[in-house]
Amino acid sequence: MNKKLNFLKMSKVTVWISLSILIMGIFSMIENTKIFKMEKTDGSTSSLPLNLGIEFTGGSVFEVALGEESSTTELRELLSDKLTKNPQIQKSGDVYIIRTEFISNPDEIYLLLESKYKNFNKDENVSSERIGPLFSQELAKRAYLATFIGMLVILLYISIRFSFIFAQGALVALVHDILFVLSYFAIFKVEIGLPFVAAILTILGYSINDTIVVFDRIRENMNKLKNEKFSKICETSLWQTLSRTINTTTTTLLAIMAIQVFGGATLKPFTTALIVGFIAGTYSSIFIATPYVNSKQK
Repeated sequence: MNKKLNFLKMSKVTVWISLSILIMGIFSMIENTKIFKMEKTDGSTSSLPLNLGIEFTGGSVFEVALGEESSTTELRELLSDKLTKNPQIQKSGDVYIIRTEFISNPDEIYLLLESKYKNFNKDENVSSERIGPLFSQELAKRAYLATFIGMLVILLYISIRFSFIFAQGALVALVHDILFVLSYFAIFKVEIGLPFVAAILTILGYSINDTIVVFDRIRENMNKLKNEKFSKICETSLWQTLSRTINTTTTTLLAIMAIQVFGGATLKPFTTALIVGFIAGTYSSIFIATPYVNSKQK
């Protein structure tokens, strides 16, 4: 491998690439407010910067007996042509439980079902009601609080184990990774459901682990290469951990891509977040966290 490649010098370019993607994400969120709306229980609507799923916005739930056998995949594909959000479908005996965005006129759904299933009777085989969001405002506040506390714990841990400058670099990288994933979902308008929250937490854990591996090697080399400049120590450490970083990321992504391909439509937003987040986490540990520490250590 050609060690003439200088990661710290490249970071002057990659930081602009990151900023460009994040700016594109912000503009996409602004544009998305014109597309994605959430209807509240009082009849008013609010604009959404991201394509939030039913768990966040609430909607309608239908319990239907089709009068014939059908797979949940087939039923989901039928309804997805009419709806703006992917419906959640569960089968219980002969009854299908369908959760969708709020439908003001349920007859639209019934007519769609009648066109496909000849034995379906909307007057006998249906019940419907409106539901609130599963991810309530109170739950959202707790999630934000938990994330904030987690960031503080990470800041404290890295400050004690390394130094406060290293902790700053790690947090900058984590914020970058979260914004990178949000930007991707905003640009491509990928629907966000509850599994997205789990994906973000997984990404944070993966990213901080990758960053700490590099920081640990930097600290080790600071004792071994006392006469070298700090930038040289950082560069050497990045090269020494590069093969480990590439191997770990590659094997992890292969497993996730298998789920992406064979796991079905419902898992794709979750696995997409993981793929984008893990790539961003690997990238940030090399081009964000370490260059940040180097710039502050001088």
